[in-house]
Amino acid sequence: MKILITETQLMHLTESLTQTDKTEIERMARKEIKDALDDTKFKNKIKDVVDDVHKSKDFERKLVEVSKNVLIQLFKQMYNKRSFWASGLSNDSN
Repeated sequence: MKILITETQLMHLTESLTQTDKTEIERMARKEIKDALDDTKFKNKIKDVVDDVHKSKDFERKLVEVSKNVLIQLFKQMYNKRSFWASGLSNDSN
């Protein structure tokens, strides 16, 4: 037996979810996500993407730029705060 439902009738059919339904859906979604993240294919795919990015010249240029900026800022701070740390330096062997 086939029951034909028009689009208008279908739009009028609404059923609200109970809190138990929502909790069950949430639990199922978490389980699906956990299973997907534990899958070795997924892990390998992510690893491949990260490896490809690390091998790119653009990434290498950005890494050099960031490292250079960090060192410049470090030396500027050391120079500006030299009175704080320079007095603690001595040539004595303790």
